[in-house]
Amino acid sequence: MQNPLPYANILATPTADDQDVKFAITANDGSYKLEITKKSIQNLQFSRTDYILNTTVTRSLTKT
Repeated sequence: MQNPLPYANILATPTADDQDVKFAITANDGSYKLEITKKSIQNLQFSRTDYILNTTVTRSLTKT
């Protein structure tokens, strides 16, 4: 990772109403595991108490 963000909150909010919101917290090295539904579109938000990134990233998580 170029700029790891340790102990950050990751929130994955699906655009579909029939899917659940998922979350994870990054480890000291910035790594995380987030299990989300394949072929879904998620809005990802990253935040930390002393650092807030208000950019929402939308990606289609389909396998190519």
